[in-house]
Amino acid sequence: MRNMTTIRSMLQHKRPANTNGEVTWIERWIDPLGCDRDAYGNRYIIIGNQPTTIYSSHTDTVHHKEGRIKLKIKSGTISCKKASCLGADDGAGVYIMREMVKKGVKGIYIFHREEECGMGGSSYMVKTSPPFMSNVNKVIAFDRKGTKDIINRQGGRRTASDTFCVSLASMIGMGHVPCTGVFTDSESYADDIPECTNLSVGYEHAHSSNECLDTDYLFELTRRMIKIGNDIDGIPPERDHTIVDASYGTWWDDQYHHESYGNSYDRIFGKGLHDKPTAKKDRSQWTIGRDSEDHLSDNFEDMLVMVKDYPELAASLLIDEGITRDDFQSYVI
Repeated sequence: MRNMTTIRSMLQHKRPANTNGEVTWIERWIDPLGCDRDAYGNRYIIIGNQPTTIYSSHTDTVHHKEGRIKLKIKSGTISCKKASCLGADDGAGVYIMREMVKKGVKGIYIFHREEECGMGGSSYMVKTSPPFMSNVNKVIAFDRKGTKDIINRQGGRRTASDTFCVSLASMIGMGHVPCTGVFTDSESYADDIPECTNLSVGYEHAHSSNECLDTDYLFELTRRMIKIGNDIDGIPPERDHTIVDASYGTWWDDQYHHESYGNSYDRIFGKGLHDKPTAKKDRSQWTIGRDSEDHLSDNFEDMLVMVKDYPELAASLLIDEGITRDDFQSYVI
């Protein structure tokens, strides 16, 4: 559960989607668990009798090329040296799921491909709807920044009930609270499954050279998920997924705490203002913050850090440029 050697080794490799680096990483860290795979390349493992909970993480990162990462390890924190990002988004989530699988915790574990490219792997899983999903009533993604969040809204709508989020937080016992996010793979399932959330895994400043991981938090969360995992199936779902609740409250002030950006922030600001997808599920047109040569833009990385550090200023500048809340939200949903 508390294995610094493992998480350090996992984070030493860049793994852009559909590269040898990603494939090799999956073969090293996920396939030995005894996974099945679908035609898209998603890996999945089913533990227990008819589990009702999917656990989700993803295998790709936003690095623009393969290679090794030099790490800095200090006082329970891992960060990177001279790299575009650390890749704890979502190496940390994969770490948690690996440990849960090794301990035999009941659940359906899906390691999704291409989350950073528009959630291709999870969209494929929903489209093909494999039989093991028929009993599922909750999806818990391990792909959220910070140490306190259990996401109740994604993509401009509610995807998990507050009752479920609070119940899960109480079971974990680390002070998590429901809040608004943008989206990750669990959002793909929200039309079909009642409770779809995303849980903080301890990274900050994702998609930037300042990304870091709180390993003390990661190891403690892993320990607690292993301890309570067999009981999570017993949390009854409350949200009616057939009813679309698009209410977002006040954009800048969720009822639990201030939330002005999400772990996939670059999906909003990383695309051109005229590149809006033609349909909610068609995100293939989004450029994920890459420049015309398919490399991460240094300017984008610098701007991303500034926006995350000064969200109120960023909002004021958008308003000054004539961009309304409705304009902004139209690109989210």
